[in-house]
Amino acid sequence: MASIGVTRQPILDRYRRLFAYDLRFRGPDSDQLKQYGLGKNQLHQLRGDRPVFIRIPQDLLDQNYADLFPQDQVILDFRAEGEITRAIQARLQAAKQQRFQIALTLTGDPGLDGPILPRPDFLRFEPDGFAEDALDRLVTAARKTSTRLIADHVGTQEAFQQLMRKGFSYFHGQFFTRPAKLTRERLPVNKAILLNLYRLVQDDAETEKIEAQFKQAPELSFRLLKLINSAALATRKRVESIRQALVLLGRRNIRKWVAMLLYAGDASEFRNPLLAEAVIRGRIMELIGKRLSEERGFSDQAHITGTLSVVDALFNRPMDQIIEDLQLEDEVASALVNREGELGALLTIVENMRQWGTPPGPAELDSPLALALDPDDLLFYEQQATLEQATLELEGLESDE
Repeated sequence: MASIGVTRQPILDRYRRLFAYDLRFRGPDSDQLKQYGLGKNQLHQLRGDRPVFIRIPQDLLDQNYADLFPQDQVILDFRAEGEITRAIQARLQAAKQQRFQIALTLTGDPGLDGPILPRPDFLRFEPDGFAEDALDRLVTAARKTSTRLIADHVGTQEAFQQLMRKGFSYFHGQFFTRPAKLTRERLPVNKAILLNLYRLVQDDAETEKIEAQFKQAPELSFRLLKLINSAALATRKRVESIRQALVLLGRRNIRKWVAMLLYAGDASEFRNPLLAEAVIRGRIMELIGKRLSEERGFSDQAHITGTLSVVDALFNRPMDQIIEDLQLEDEVASALVNREGELGALLTIVENMRQWGTPPGPAELDSPLALALDPDDLLFYEQQATLEQATLELEGLESDE
């Protein structure tokens, strides 16, 4: 799997709930037959209980797709660059006859004057790449055949709202990592306790004080211990108490996991798009930090910077206000608020890679430390972080059965 460069991104519905995953195979040879390297167990790990969109490269256009993918788990995603040719229509029809759901991704205006036949289940494209009249034609054509529209690379909450009003049903992109609406309402009790716990751990408070804070919300202790003991995080010895966790694992690791708990919902689960993005960004940043510096403190700061980079979307509060509440180190605070310093440069690289799906080019690596990065390493780090998060989610699903 290391040579494949496989990762995934969420596709959300109109209520910002997880609908499916978009699997991408990245790297210099990503259009080759890399899907053959994706076994059933790995596909199950990546998808959990959600369908996945898999883009069909040129090499696979004439294949019997039922020999490669399970029909009930995979949505075949075909690509049309401009005109929807007879060849593309024939492939859509062949996939339908094999009982697959199909998606058609448009990279240019097909000049439609009627419905798309055979009817794809999903029509997806990047709305910013189309003129307004072309966009209206596509929306109208989709409505006539009940084809569901997917907007790609949606980057802001404003764009999400506009496209929803246009008639789009599903949305791909990093818009959900932006605050929906800034507020100054009081935080829920559990979140306030977690913020205080984060401060206590960061300030190296006495163990008794940390334990006392956890006792105010016993379910948080359960959720933290569940997370620590998961196979995805692979602790050598089962941890039975908060005191044991502090002694065996250290304050640095506890701080990381408390940060993760900030994103988890109240139902003791670690499977939601914002949490997944926070965990993946944090892990990528941590791996980059270890690659670039031998100082453990730098990789720890990198991890926290990545994990907290979407915390403003969680609380719908200004980032500078949250940072003040958390009393973060200056280097981390500058990176999160202004994308300044080495951590800020690395965070910008990770954010762009997560939004656009490609590692940065040399011109984008304007930080002396970042110039030491190999794009192939970034792809590997993203894949590793994705698989670790998928394992964590899968364990949560299996424990709920």
